[in-house]
Amino acid sequence: MALNKIVVDNIKSFDHFDISLGDFNVFIGGNASGKSNFISILKFFSNLNNCSYYDCLYIEGGIEFFRNLLFSQRNICSLKIESNTASKHIDPIINSTKDGFTFQGLDIFSKFYSIDIDYSFIDDISFKEYLKIYCSKSTFKPEEIELFFKNKSKEPTDYITFSHINGILRVYSSFKERIDSVLGKKKYPKSDYSIFNYPHFYIASLSRFDRFSFFDIDPRLSKKAIQITGKSKLDEDGSNLALVINRIIQKSQDKERLINILSDILPFIHNVATSSLTDRSMLFFVKEHFLNIDHFPSSLISDGTANLMALIIALFFDTSDVTIIEEPERSIHPSLIKKLIEMMKDASRKKQIIITTHNPEIVKYAGIENIYLITRNKKGISSIEKPNDSKKIKEFLKNDIGIDELYIDNILELK
Repeated sequence: MALNKIVVDNIKSFDHFDISLGDFNVFIGGNASGKSNFISILKFFSNLNNCSYYDCLYIEGGIEFFRNLLFSQRNICSLKIESNTASKHIDPIINSTKDGFTFQGLDIFSKFYSIDIDYSFIDDISFKEYLKIYCSKSTFKPEEIELFFKNKSKEPTDYITFSHINGILRVYSSFKERIDSVLGKKKYPKSDYSIFNYPHFYIASLSRFDRFSFFDIDPRLSKKAIQITGKSKLDEDGSNLALVINRIIQKSQDKERLINILSDILPFIHNVATSSLTDRSMLFFVKEHFLNIDHFPSSLISDGTANLMALIIALFFDTSDVTIIEEPERSIHPSLIKKLIEMMKDASRKKQIIITTHNPEIVKYAGIENIYLITRNKKGISSIEKPNDSKKIKEFLKNDIGIDELYIDNILELK
């Protein structure tokens, strides 16, 4: 799943924006321009898969800080997401026919999601959600299941629409009789949870957008020992890096891949290991060509090395469909930024990468077609634009002026 389009109205510091995304996306802008607010919007959307509406708002400081405070006369925040996907779904219902058993399968192409938050009465916030899934329906015998998962339909022929207004869920589809037989009824009890959290298997498995990973890595935390009872998926701040490395190196193929990628950007490192300490914590070690000792403890390596190790895992070993990284350049020498961007572009062949930065070296090597500029005007309203769409910017680039130079001199903000 990748995010194709995001439309926002009256959220955080944004009045309105409508942007299309690619495989590799770099959001740049000055301090307090709105980059963190953009990430918060994505986090809100991701959290809807696991939390109630109200909890998602509370995480962002409540409706008072989720809406744009500059527009007190407006009563509605809205978010629209369009995504493509490459997933297969089999109904939990098996059909019995005179020729034997058959399964119902859906080949899902894309999803269109929207949510409106109406806070006209601050004590009675209302939510309206819509989700439309474009798909193709197939019927096949048990022995044909493998073929179903292997083949891809050419284009969607059906759709399913979920409507969730004020807690009441209704389901519609182009193959109405099939949906009714699976769901039993079209109206469900009132709920404060999103469509993504609905208890019915059919709804939950079709609707979810939960394969997001957010990273705001703190290399100082990544170098510290971590209790071995933690999770093996990399935390947002990278603090459990030792545990994740330990999981990866248990498989020789994954360990070799990790070391190869790491030594490509840091040639002096040629091995990685972990060790459990007496207090039931774990630390990772690296082996350097320069030293005769077996391994060098992570607590003594540079912040840049720790950050690069965490970034490599986020890019190549995290299984999410969308990986979002804030300021990946922390503590990394400018000479390595080009290599870092190459790694990100390589990783974006298999999953969508979204990063935020104000580092001119990243701007220099990212490619103007991948850059989104976030600015904030004198009224405090943020907006998102693509420099690649500006004729003036293209004229500057024709005269051998680098986009990084334009960014440093604030010329990218010219209308």
